[in-house]
Amino acid sequence: MPKPRKLYKAYSMVSDPDYGEICYHWYISDRYKDKDLPFEELIEDYYNIRCNDLFYIKNLVSEFFDEDELKVFQAFLKDCFNVELVSEEISLPINKEDQNVMPYSSIPAGGGPNHYQVHKHSKYNLPFRVVGYYDTRSTDLE
Repeated sequence: MPKPRKLYKAYSMVSDPDYGEICYHWYISDRYKDKDLPFEELIEDYYNIRCNDLFYIKNLVSEFFDEDELKVFQAFLKDCFNVELVSEEISLPINKEDQNVMPYSSIPAGGGPNHYQVHKHSKYNLPFRVVGYYDTRSTDLE
């Protein structure tokens, strides 16, 4: 019997000299290896979701880390930035009440919210791209 799939969301608190503590919500923006996710298993009532809604919920699920991705990204953050990664297991399948969401990748940037493309760092060599969503409007200095 295959091991049940586990997915995680992850974030880090980073001290910024201009804004204080900023929360970076890390998400996978692209997997280099073709890693098909079984959306039908991961999203409750998958076949009854409207097309536009399904687009967003599938993108949200694609942003989560699996266990292996989480471990290597955690090691990268610690090694390159001395930053801790906090993770939380996602309750699967994503239930109907939690499906009315917008993935981080769909949030426009500018004026506070932004996306840090950590995968562009010179030492980044992981087999997937990670981006950090943050919002300077929600820091401890404002």
